[in-house]
Amino acid sequence: MKLICWNCRGLGNLTTIQELKQLLVANNPDIVFLCQTKLDVSIQNYSKHYLDSLVHMKNHSNLRFTGFYGHPDPNLRNRSWEMLRRYDVCWAKENESKIIIKVAWNNNATNLIRKFDRVRMKLGVWQRGRYSRMKKQIHKLETNINKIIDASIQVNDVVSLKKARSKVSHLYAKDEYY
Repeated sequence: MKLICWNCRGLGNLTTIQELKQLLVANNPDIVFLCQTKLDVSIQNYSKHYLDSLVHMKNHSNLRFTGFYGHPDPNLRNRSWEMLRRYDVCWAKENESKIIIKVAWNNNATNLIRKFDRVRMKLGVWQRGRYSRMKKQIHKLETNINKIIDASIQVNDVVSLKKARSKVSHLYAKDEYY
């Protein structure tokens, strides 16, 4: 995917407009992001559905700007919504994440950017640990399933096999959201 981010200052100038047109024709971008700012803006990350940028303010503080956009084809917009729903699966329903957010947010810092950064950092550590534990649990269940299959199966083993397969299926589905 190609993205062009252009500071609009100077678009009243015919030469600048021609230069932008040539740039668009030469690069054929999927997304064009035009902005009017007298600040330094740097793109942090992007995908087909969002643009994450950092605006460097004149007072030497930073402002994070993230834009989310849906699929241009109305028939495919459900994919964009599904991406947003992942938040609900990964964090919103988890009591641990709510506590992490509350503790990080209620710290003594009054600067909003610092609060957001602290929440992001704490949730990132928690998310990586949670994902790692889930992967280990999947591996353990897969090993257990293989042991049951390789052994001479008895009635109790069939029940254990069904339970293990059900748990691993649930974890596979969860893994897809991460």
